[in-house]
Amino acid sequence: MVEGKGSKYRLIPMNSVVRGALLEAMQDRSPAGLVFDANHNGVNEYSLKWGFEEACTRAEIVYGETKPGGIIWHDLRRTFAARLRANGVHEYDIQDLLGHAKPGVTKVYARATLTVLEDAVDKLTKPWGEVIRSNERQVEGSLIFPSSPRHRGG
Repeated sequence: MVEGKGSKYRLIPMNSVVRGALLEAMQDRSPAGLVFDANHNGVNEYSLKWGFEEACTRAEIVYGETKPGGIIWHDLRRTFAARLRANGVHEYDIQDLLGHAKPGVTKVYARATLTVLEDAVDKLTKPWGEVIRSNERQVEGSLIFPSSPRHRGG
């Protein structure tokens, strides 16, 4: 449970990979302690804020939103949302995970990837099952049913 914007508390679920990494980081420490603590692992608020640029540099990834192809810390949030969407997570669940009050904000983050869009149109090539035929027919732009008086000539 964390306190987010507007002093609202949110439950942040973790997958097994994240849980394992955090447990390893907390080894030999109190569960009530901070995960990122300069005294234990050299990570402080400054390194969290500005260390992303250094990590990008080391990984040979362009850093900065004004540079072509550059990324910033906030892009990790967008990637998180896009990957959730690509894996079929419902839009409302993505909204909850991101802590958005309005669904429209989530749509900005959870953009479709090209693969997701290609998979969507590929679904139209799959068989749909048995076609159900009816006795309905179209006449002069209006739907006519066989049992209607107009169809019987009356």
